[in-house]
Amino acid sequence: KGAADTASTSATVYNLDKTAPVMTATPANAGTTSLTSPFVTLDFAEKVTIDKATFDGVDVKASLVTTDDQKWIYRAADLALGTHTIVAKATDLAGNASAETTSTFSVVARADFALALVAGWNAVSVPANPVTPDIDSVFTNTAIDVAIAYDAQNPASPWRIATRNPSTGLFVSTTERSLTDVRQGLGYWVHTDNFQAQKVALQAPPGPGAASPPTVVTIPTGNGWNFVGVVDVSGANTTGASGVTVSNADSYFASVNWSRAYTYNATALQFTPLVKGAAAALNTGAGVWVFVSPQADGSLPAIVP
Repeated sequence: KGAADTASTSATVYNLDKTAPVMTATPANAGTTSLTSPFVTLDFAEKVTIDKATFDGVDVKASLVTTDDQKWIYRAADLALGTHTIVAKATDLAGNASAETTSTFSVVARADFALALVAGWNAVSVPANPVTPDIDSVFTNTAIDVAIAYDAQNPASPWRIATRNPSTGLFVSTTERSLTDVRQGLGYWVHTDNFQAQKVALQAPPGPGAASPPTVVTIPTGNGWNFVGVVDVSGANTTGASGVTVSNADSYFASVNWSRAYTYNATALQFTPLVKGAAAALNTGAGVWVFVSPQADGSLPAIVP
């Protein structure tokens, strides 16, 4: 009898790809954005050749850019408020052609930031710079009659106070160092006679078409008590209601030598301590009193949120 043939055999396996590519667009279909010059992304999750691409009816195929043939980007510019439509069709490496896919999104006006206030004194801040920082443009609620800032870098004259003139309805500085605008990074005592939230238009984070790059936010400090604001460096919580947690005291004040800090509960009429090491929450809209001491070399670094 002959010996059995024990030689191994091999097989070649082929995958038959008959699935057409599927497009996922950003901004999402039926979604919204407040950016007027957004990047419009067409993601097919596989290598494709673009057969057709139009934006608002205009052929933009030649304007698409990609680094991997999977994700294609169109840079839209100066879009009007309202609905915009991208239509695309692609073919993958196996020759599967997608259906003509339509994705629509809306450009909407950027919402205001709503700073919660209660009748009486409030320790507050804004998480980004106002579009129009003039104090009369920020505190438009006529029930707000006094605003106070504290500048620890000028210990000889730290207070800056502005009161509303009842005749003109405009704020007038009543201290040697005037208070004429409202900025991110600073805390403010604000007195009001009602419970109306103050809506403020804040600057949006730099978009793809920004003329200059984003900057690192720093808050200068002085020796002793500083009255600072809670800045949202992500920009994600600079619209809508205040009171959103964006950091904690230990992270926020990590660049300085701090020992004590307080926010103010305007409803309970009492200061709330932020215990060092307890990761106490810092919320948008809060003004924070923090005690800062010099470093070992005598320097007073800025707070870097």
